[in-house]
Amino acid sequence: MTLSPFAEVVTEVPSTRSNVDVTLKVQGDLTFYDARLYERAFQHHFSRTFRDMCIDMSASEHVDSTGIGIIVRLSQQLGDRGCLLLLEGVQPGVLKVFQVLKIDRVLSLV
Repeated sequence: MTLSPFAEVVTEVPSTRSNVDVTLKVQGDLTFYDARLYERAFQHHFSRTFRDMCIDMSASEHVDSTGIGIIVRLSQQLGDRGCLLLLEGVQPGVLKVFQVLKIDRVLSLV
């Protein structure tokens, strides 16, 4: 495990997927309150990623519109490089929000 300058919100964990450069474990809810920290953390890792990126959301019980925007933007940025953003461990409540907004159709949930 590598300690990043954003360890209070995101921890880099070993990836079990061969096509993934980095798996990031979200340390809590992805909401407006910590949005700037999450965005900077994801961008920090995005700048060092040249393959798919995975976000482990198993510790995130809630995602608001700001958090969804961050995820969608990161997914689009990776897509521009020909890479995917994979979301794993999505909790049922968060999955329901993704389904209601129909963004589960454009995000790769694993």
